[in-house]
Amino acid sequence: MEKPVAYFSAEYGLPNNMPIYAGGLGILAGDILREASELSLPFVAVGVLYKKGFFKQALDKNGWQEEKDVYWNPEDYGLDPVKNQDGSPLSIILPFPKANLNLLVWKNTVGKTFLYLLDADNDDNPADLRDLTSNLYTGDWNLHLEQEYILGVGGVRLLRELKIESKMWHLNDDHSALSLLERLRELVSSGISFEDALSKIKETTLFTTHTPVRGAESVYDRETVLPFLKILSGDKIDLEKIFSLGAKDTETFSLSLLGISLSGYKNAVSKRHHEISESLWDTKMDFVTNGVSSYHWVSNPMKTLYDNHLGTDWQSNINSAGMWQKVYDISDKEFWSARLTAKKHLISYLLKNNILTSQIDENELFIGFARRFAPYKQSQILISSMSHLKSMLLNSESPAHLFVSGKAHPIDNAGKKLLQEVYWADNDPKVGEAIVFCENYDIPLAKMLVSGVDLWLNTPKPPMEASGTSGMKAMLNGAINASTLDGWWYEAFDGNNGWVVGSYDPEETAKMSIEELNDNLFYLLESEIIPLYYDLEDGIPVKWIKKIKDSLVTCAPRFNTRRMLLEYKEKFYDRL
Repeated sequence: MEKPVAYFSAEYGLPNNMPIYAGGLGILAGDILREASELSLPFVAVGVLYKKGFFKQALDKNGWQEEKDVYWNPEDYGLDPVKNQDGSPLSIILPFPKANLNLLVWKNTVGKTFLYLLDADNDDNPADLRDLTSNLYTGDWNLHLEQEYILGVGGVRLLRELKIESKMWHLNDDHSALSLLERLRELVSSGISFEDALSKIKETTLFTTHTPVRGAESVYDRETVLPFLKILSGDKIDLEKIFSLGAKDTETFSLSLLGISLSGYKNAVSKRHHEISESLWDTKMDFVTNGVSSYHWVSNPMKTLYDNHLGTDWQSNINSAGMWQKVYDISDKEFWSARLTAKKHLISYLLKNNILTSQIDENELFIGFARRFAPYKQSQILISSMSHLKSMLLNSESPAHLFVSGKAHPIDNAGKKLLQEVYWADNDPKVGEAIVFCENYDIPLAKMLVSGVDLWLNTPKPPMEASGTSGMKAMLNGAINASTLDGWWYEAFDGNNGWVVGSYDPEETAKMSIEELNDNLFYLLESEIIPLYYDLEDGIPVKWIKKIKDSLVTCAPRFNTRRMLLEYKEKFYDRL
C-alpha cells in the first residue's frame, strides 16, 4: 500500500460544520480532504479538537460583537474516539513545560480520508491544562504557542503511535512547524548526525505559506519559546542550534522561518503571492494557486443545470476547458431560471433564520460582501459613504440588496467598530432590506450567500490577500466578481470576466485612500455593474448572463480543488 501524505492544519472546515475552523485556511483544508478522497489519494490529516470552537458571533443592542463559546459533542458530528486494542482510550503522552500532557484522539472520516484530532480535555491532565485545546485563536499568544506545540509535536507522536508512515509531510501554514523539530529530535536521537537529519527532513517536507507580509506569522520572544525548544532539543542537540533554525534575531523566533528553513519544498498559494513571497522570505519557492470544491459549494439548481448540459460527470472533468465552453450553448432563459431559483433559496434561508424580516424580490440585484472584518479587507470602502450607499441601493428604477457577513477577531476592536456601523445601517428603518447583515458567518450561511448573490465584492489592500477563495465559490455558482487586483483575482481577471476595483496596477491600488477607492467602487457600480444587470431583453439580463458565462469558461477549469490537488501531486507528492 502506498504511504500517505501527512497533512497538518490548525483548522478544518468540513461539510458537517464541525466548529474547528475560523475562516479561509480551515475551509481550504476541508476542501483538500474532500478532494483527496475523490481522487483516492493516500492522505491522513492531523488537527486539534477545539471543544468550544472559534466563537459564535452575537451582536448586542448597540451592534457590538460579543463572542460566545460553542459547546458541542464530537460524537454528534460523527467523530469516534480512537481506542487501544483493549478498548481503553488512546492517549498520546506529550512532554510539556508544566507537566506531561495526555492527549485524547478523535477520528473523523471524510470520504476515504481520515482526520485525527488531538484533545487535551482528559481527566488524566492537570486542571489548568485541560482547557489548552478549548478555543481556537483567542488572541492569547502564549496559548497559541501551546496549541501549535500540541498540533505539531503531538501530531508526530500520534502518527508514530498509530504506526502510520508517511511519504511526505505537508504543513498548511506555520502552525504545525514544530513538528519539524520533533522529527529532527527523533532522527538525532536514533544516531543520525544533525546535518544528515536536517537533509532527511527537507527531502520529505512541503511547507505552504499563506503569509503575504512579514510580521503576520507566528512569532515568539526567546523567553516564551525556549521551554518548548528545550524539550525538542533532547539531550543530543544544542539548544542554540535549534533556536537558530527559526531565529528572526537573537531574541525572536518565527515558526514561518522555521518552516521555510527545514522544508525542501515550499509553495505560495497564488501567482501574485508567489511574487511577493520569494522577495519576502528571500528564498526560491513554487506556487499552487488555491481552489475550491465543486462537490460542496455549488448549489443544487446550478448542479442540475451543469448535469443537464455539461454531463453528469462534469465534476470529475471540472478541469476541462473544452467542457466549460458548453455553457455558451445553454439558453439564457434556462440559465437565468437556475440562477433565480438559487436566489429564492437564499431568500428562504434568510427568512427562516430571521435574518430577513420581509420578502424581497429575487429579480433585483443581490450584492455579497462576506469575509473576516480585518483592516486589510478594507470594508470601510463600502460603508465610508453610507448615505451614498443607501441612495444607490434604494433607487426605485434599479434597486439592489447588499448582504454583509463576517466576524471580527475577538481582540480586534477596529474590526468590531466596522461591524457596528454595518449593524446600524441594517437597523435603519429607512433602509428596510436594502442592507442585510447576516450574523454568525459559518459554512451553511456561506454556502447560501455564494450561491444566491449576483455580484461578489472583495476589496483587500494589495498585496495582503494571499489567495482568497470565496470569490471562486461565488464564480462556480454564477456570480460575477468585482475585486481589487490581488490574490487569485490577479491571475483570473482577463478584462471581460468581471471587474477590477481600484487600479489595474496593484501597487497603485495599495496607495489609494479609502475615499479614492470608495469613489472608484461607486462609479463602477453606478456606471457599469448596475446598468448591465438591469439591461433586460424580454425580462432577462442577456449581457449579464454573457459575463457570467465568460467568468465560468475562464475561471471554473482553473480555480478548483481538483486542479489544485493534482498540481500538488505532480509538483511535490509524486517526487517521493
